[in-house]
Amino acid sequence: MINITNFKRPQEFIEKNCLTCNNLFKISKHSKKENLKKFCNSSCSAKFNNKKRIITENHKNNVRNSMLKKYNKKYCVICNNEILLKRRRKTCSSNCLYKLKQLNPMPKCSGGYRIGSGRSKHGFYKGIYCGSTYELCWIIYNLDHGIKFKRFPTFLEKDGIKYYPDFLLDDEKTIIETKGYESEESVSKKTKVAESFGYIVKVLRKKDLKYIFDYVKEKYNTSNFASLYDAYKPKYDYVCTKCNTSFSKDIKLKTKNVFCSVKCCISFIRTKKWHG
Repeated sequence: MINITNFKRPQEFIEKNCLTCNNLFKISKHSKKENLKKFCNSSCSAKFNNKKRIITENHKNNVRNSMLKKYNKKYCVICNNEILLKRRRKTCSSNCLYKLKQLNPMPKCSGGYRIGSGRSKHGFYKGIYCGSTYELCWIIYNLDHGIKFKRFPTFLEKDGIKYYPDFLLDDEKTIIETKGYESEESVSKKTKVAESFGYIVKVLRKKDLKYIFDYVKEKYNTSNFASLYDAYKPKYDYVCTKCNTSFSKDIKLKTKNVFCSVKCCISFIRTKKWHG
C-alpha cells in the first residue's frame, strides 16, 4: 500500500487596512502581491490615486476641442443646448425627450392597407396589393374560387385606437384579417373596435391558412410564394459552373462554384474527383 499524502500548503491570511477607507481586508500570506496590495477594491484605489491628479482648465478645453472635432455639432430642439454625443438624437436629455413626445405624440395605429408598411415580403398580385405572403395566398385562393372581396377602403377609429382592416367580403359586414406573430392582446383590441361598428372579424393565423398554402403550393408548384407577385424578378443572376446555364436566385450565393441544379452539382464533383 502506498500512502498518499496531501502536499497542498494550508492557506493562511493576513489582515491589512485600506489606505482610503481604512477598512480591514484579507490577503493571502503567501501572495506575491502582499507588498503591493494596499486597497480593498479598485474603487478605493482610484479615489486615492486621483487625489494627486490636477486637471487644469487648459486640459479641459483641449478635451472639449478634440471631442468637437470628432462629433458634429448638434443642438437640442427643446432647450437649444449643444449635444456632444455622436447619436441620432434630437434632445440633450431624457427630460427634453419627454417634452418633445408631449408636443408631438406618436399616432396609435397598426396593421392594415398601407403600402410598404411592415417587414413582410409585399407586392401586387393582379393589381391587388398584398402586405405579406399570407395575404397573397389568401387572395389567390379566393380569386380562383370566385369569392368576392375587396380591400377595406378606410380605417376605423375609437378610444384613441386607429385600426386598418385587411379585407372586406362582399356582404359588407365581414372583415378578414391574416395575422402572423402579432399578439392576441393587440388583435383583440382592434377586433373590439371593428365590432363596435357592427362588423364581424375573422382572424386567420398560420394554422388556419394551411389548406390555402397547400393549394397554392400544389397548383403553382412552388413554395416560394413571393415569386407569384406581378413583375417579380430575383435579386441575383448567376451562370452555372457546369453547364453555363443562366439562373437567378433571391439569396446571394457565397461559394465560388454555383450550380443551376443538384444534378449539375453532383456531376461537377464527380468530374473533379475523377480528374483529381
